[in-house]
Amino acid sequence: MQLSELFYSLQGEGTTRGTPAVFVRFPGCNLTCGIDSKICDASKASWICDSYSVWTKKTLNLSNEELLEKLLTFGSCEDYSEGRIHLVWTGGEPLLENNAFQILSFLSFALEQGYLFYSEVETNGTQFPELLMKSNLIHLINCSPKLSSSGVYKNVRCQDDVIINLLKWNTYFKFVITAKEQWSEIENDFSSVPLNRIILMPGMDHVGDDTQKVSQEIWQLAQDK
Repeated sequence: MQLSELFYSLQGEGTTRGTPAVFVRFPGCNLTCGIDSKICDASKASWICDSYSVWTKKTLNLSNEELLEKLLTFGSCEDYSEGRIHLVWTGGEPLLENNAFQILSFLSFALEQGYLFYSEVETNGTQFPELLMKSNLIHLINCSPKLSSSGVYKNVRCQDDVIINLLKWNTYFKFVITAKEQWSEIENDFSSVPLNRIILMPGMDHVGDDTQKVSQEIWQLAQDK
């Protein structure tokens, strides 16, 4: 398993925010938000991927046994199996075919050893690896679909069939927005997602005088919807 990094922190997003977690970051992504490429017009992006400089690197190469050993330095078997510490698969894009295969391989191996991890996946909503999903080893999916502010072309970032499949699972959809006007884009491009599955996150690439204003505006929008 090739990884970009492995670290212990608190989950800062989604329905489990505040929960202690070990983040396993995979290299590689099929979207290059805000970066000029074949699938993205950087001139139309208002932000750049905040983890690009990390997931482009391959700094760890671990076997299933080695990864399990490292995870157990952050918590006990009971901590993980009882959900006191979550395992968060992130990237890049962890649901790319090879990454998803590695996740399934590790979780199956761990289960054979008597370790059941509460696993979360953080994904951009364009990939749906059936073997991993049907294994029932993933407990929560934190999906963050990209809007036009990413610069990624719509036909790449909006995959209706994937969204519909994700809705069959314990999936919540987090949209990062900076203005209430972006709500119409969510309604138009992701109309299949019910309101009770949507989380709005104020987006900002700096801390300044407008930080609180943006947060309050998005908070009010969430209350209204």
